[in-house]
This record gives sequence, structure tokens and C-alpha cells, in this order.
Amino acid sequence: MHTAELIFTEFMFCARLQIFKTWFEDIIKKEIPLLKHQEDLLFGPLDSLVDSISRMCLELEPLYYELLDNNINLEDKIVLDIILKYYAFVTGVQSGSVNLSTSFLPFVAHYTSLATNIDDFIKDNKQLNKLVTIQVNSCIDKNIKQFADLYFAPTQRICRYELLLSSILKEIKDKECKTAKYLNETIICYKEMNVNINELIFKSKYFYLKRYEYLDQIYKSNKPIIMANIVNTHFDSPEHFVSYYQGYKGAIIGNYKIELCIFYNGILRKDIKTSSFEFYPIETIYNELTEKEEDSLTENDIYFYDAKKKKSQIITMTSIEQRDQFNFNLRLTYDHFIKSHKTELTNVF
Repeated sequence: MHTAELIFTEFMFCARLQIFKTWFEDIIKKEIPLLKHQEDLLFGPLDSLVDSISRMCLELEPLYYELLDNNINLEDKIVLDIILKYYAFVTGVQSGSVNLSTSFLPFVAHYTSLATNIDDFIKDNKQLNKLVTIQVNSCIDKNIKQFADLYFAPTQRICRYELLLSSILKEIKDKECKTAKYLNETIICYKEMNVNINELIFKSKYFYLKRYEYLDQIYKSNKPIIMANIVNTHFDSPEHFVSYYQGYKGAIIGNYKIELCIFYNGILRKDIKTSSFEFYPIETIYNELTEKEEDSLTENDIYFYDAKKKKSQIITMTSIEQRDQFNFNLRLTYDHFIKSHKTELTNVF
């Protein structure tokens, strides 16, 4: 009956996501005016995951009831059908089917990266804090003790599923049968998904943190809307984000703090002193230094070309290690652009 437990766990997970959406998202949006980046902070990737899991449950529901009918002659076939469904869900091999990884991974990465920001935002907003407390205390799911329980459920889910899938495998006597084969492959896919989640969290942490931080600062300081547009344009997907660095501009360390985000299409620079942003396209990033620029370099300096001002931007990094890491990632990003550009030209001709 581990197969039935697997699907029932899916139903319960779907129910919790629906609670997250209807009991919290819909009511909070109705009762409290939130800016777009604040809505994204609290509920950004929720709708996509709710849609995926709901569709999964609709596909699994008839198989679940067939399994409960306990027709021993059909049980093996039903179990195989269920495992094939899960294999398709996690790999996206069937055209038009649910591809769980495209919604599940961003959900976990978003809430893992922004958990502290979410907690602080709720605590600092008295009206929101009061409403969240009311909704938690009156929630039909008594396992939800705090807002964080809602978005940490998926992390618990993946560990639970590895355990259940392994338990089903132990029940299968013929380890060479089709069911065992696809079950093994599905377990491997879930393990790979877990690895991919950890890699995405590590890679995209600063993507989520800086996007929210920059937008929040822009709106709180009444900066021109063009600043928000610049941030939204370049922070469009964690897949396009490469790395984040801090440095300094000027002779006195600390006077002109600079933040640099490398994306696949270029460098986004934030000047902390003026709270201004500037973007440098990847295709114009490299150019020879002038003799004067070269003489001014210190051992911690990095540089890249500013095509608008027709001169190199020289930034002092916090250490030689940071300098080397920045230069390495920028070179990889530039090489990736050149390779992609050549491929596009080849396809055209």
C-alpha cells in the first residue's frame, strides 16, 4: 500500500498549496495593498506550483481509486501506470504533461533564499502581521503553526518521496520487471532533482536577494521608475544570473561602494552612494586599457569597458581572490556569449 500512500501524500501536499493560495495569498492581496515586488516576495512562484501539482493530482486521482478497489489481477498494471506518471512528472518526457522541475525548483529556491526577508517583512508590517496571525490561528490545517510552514512543505516533500518510492521498490519481487526499471529511474531522477535544487539555491541566492533588495530600496526612496525597470529587465530569471560581487570606486576604500551582478548578457552595476544603476552589454565588455588606465591599476582591481563613456571602468575588489573569481566568471560568460552568437550565425546561414 506504499503506492497508495505516495498518491495520498501528493493529495495532502496539493491541499496545503491550495490553502497557501486561497487562505493566505488571496485574502492578503484583497485586504492589504502590496507593491508588485512585495507580492512577488510573499507569493512569487506559488501559482505555477499550484497549477503543476493540481494537474498531477487530477491525473493520479483515477489511478488512486483503481488501486483502492484492490483488484489483485490489475494491481501490478496500476502500480506501473502510477510509476510511469511519476517518471513523466519528474522528467517532463511526455509532451503536454506536467514537468514538475520547472515549477518545483524555482519555488524552493525562492523561499529558501528569501525566508529571512519574508519573516522581516511580515513582522515590520503591523497590518500584515496581524492578518497572517489571524489566518494561521484559524487555518483548517492545524499543522500550520506559522507562515513559513506553508512554503517549507515542498522541501519536506522531496525527502518523503524518495523514502516512499524506495519502499515501493522493496515490495517488488522481480527486480528486472518494467515497474522496477522505471521506479529505479524515477528514484534517480528525484535524487538528481534534490541535487539540482541545492545547486540552484547556491547559484541563485543573490539573484533573489538582490532583486528584492534593489526594488525595495528604489520604491522606498522614490527613485525614478526607470530604475525599477532596469532591475526588472535584468533580474528576469535566475537562469540568466551568473554571480554577485562587491567592490569600491575611488582612492579611499569604502567611500564609493559598488555592487556588480554578472548576467549572461552583461554586467549590472549599482553605485551605493548614488543608488544608481548602469548596465554594460557583454559584447562590449572587453577592450584594451589605455596606458594611463594600466598605470593606475592596483593588485585588487578589475576592469571592463564602458562603451557609452568610451573608457574602462576600474573597480577595486575586496581581495585578490574576489578579483580572480570575477575575472574568471566574466571570461566564461563572454566565451558563452561568443559561442552562442556563432551558433546563431551558423543556423542563419
